[in-house]
Amino acid sequence: MAKRADPRRLRAAQTYNVPELARALSVSVGTVRSWLKQGLPAMTGQRPTLILGEAAKEFLADRTAKTKRPLAPNELFCLSCKAPRKPYAGLVQLDHAPGKPTRITGFCEACETVCSRVIGAAQIPHWSEYFDLETNRAARP
Repeated sequence: MAKRADPRRLRAAQTYNVPELARALSVSVGTVRSWLKQGLPAMTGQRPTLILGEAAKEFLADRTAKTKRPLAPNELFCLSCKAPRKPYAGLVQLDHAPGKPTRITGFCEACETVCSRVIGAAQIPHWSEYFDLETNRAARP
C-alpha cells in the first residue's frame, strides 16, 4: 500500500465506487470508508456509493494542505516532535552532494533529536545569514 494517496492517479470526470477508488489510489477499502466519515463528498442516495473523481482530488489536496507546516527562516523540521523547531544553539551542518538535494541538519533544542530542512544549492548564501553553516561535502567517487 502507498504511504500517501496520490490524487494525480484519479480522473476528475469519472465516478468511482469505494473499491474502485481504493484500487486507483492503492489504499484499503477501510481507508476510503474512513475518508467518507471524515467528509469525503459522495453520492449516497443509492447503492453503490459513488464518489466523483474531482471531489476526491479536492478532498485529498485539502488533507495534504492541512498537514503542511511552514517553517520560519531560522527553523528546521524536527522529525521526532513533528513540528518546526530552532536548532540547538543555532549550530547546523550543511550536507551538499552533487545530484542530491542540499540539506541543513541540526539537533532540536526541545528533544535533542535530528531536525532538518531541504534547500536549493543556490540558496546556501541566503541561509548562512540565519545559521552558522558547517559544510559537509560528500566524497566524490
